[in-house]
Amino acid sequence: MRHTSSARTAGDGPRAPVDVDLVIVSYGRHDLLEACVASFTRHTAGYRYRLIVVDNTGPGPMASHLDRLERQGALVIRNAANAGYARACNQGIAAGNGRYVVLLNNDVRATPGWLPPLVRCMEEDPSVAVAGPLLVTPDGYLVGVPVTGTDLDPHQPGLWQHESVWPLPRRPVACLTVSGAAYMIRRACLAHVGLMDEGFFLYFEDADFSLRARRAGYRVVWCPGSRLVHLVSATGRDHPARDRVYQESARRFWRKWGGLPAR
Repeated sequence: MRHTSSARTAGDGPRAPVDVDLVIVSYGRHDLLEACVASFTRHTAGYRYRLIVVDNTGPGPMASHLDRLERQGALVIRNAANAGYARACNQGIAAGNGRYVVLLNNDVRATPGWLPPLVRCMEEDPSVAVAGPLLVTPDGYLVGVPVTGTDLDPHQPGLWQHESVWPLPRRPVACLTVSGAAYMIRRACLAHVGLMDEGFFLYFEDADFSLRARRAGYRVVWCPGSRLVHLVSATGRDHPARDRVYQESARRFWRKWGGLPAR
């Protein structure tokens, strides 16, 4: 397969087929977004991909930075106000046509060889709808590990352990869900599972999608052979509404499913 930049696949005319759509949702922090784009541009080789940025910041200081990304070839979707994470993900999904979609937070960084293990998870097992990578902090602590157990008794073994001391499995692990910070979806499954539930403004949309995928007969897997760096809530860590939004999403998940996943 050859690499095709988003500059050659985005535009007003017919879109060439691509292997992977990389959808980055941003909210302010142009420095995080630009570093994210640069890392994935540098380390996504061997696959035709389209880079799609969905910005929830609204009019203002992000405009010039988004203009620059467009000139560099990204397809940029600009929302007039914060549409919420799930809705922004759906906009990015709808804008692409790749066989696979990777939903990304703007505080995630690519590392060499991150994509092939995720694609192999999908190619080797057509029943896999969702795959997630190993996510570590810049100093090596595990923050993206699978949620295992049962829907009524979920847990996350290894969370916040250092990767140097935690024994990582050599093969993909079937699980309940994976982190939405870097979340690969098989596009073909959307016809059966649907899109992200936009009733979740932020948080729990990933667990909800994974649960729906599993109930539709698909599998969710964690692929530790793929490694990405996550700065962990760098965009919204100090946002005054963060705790309130989290609690609202938790209550919605509870009403919908009668329980809460591990977080």
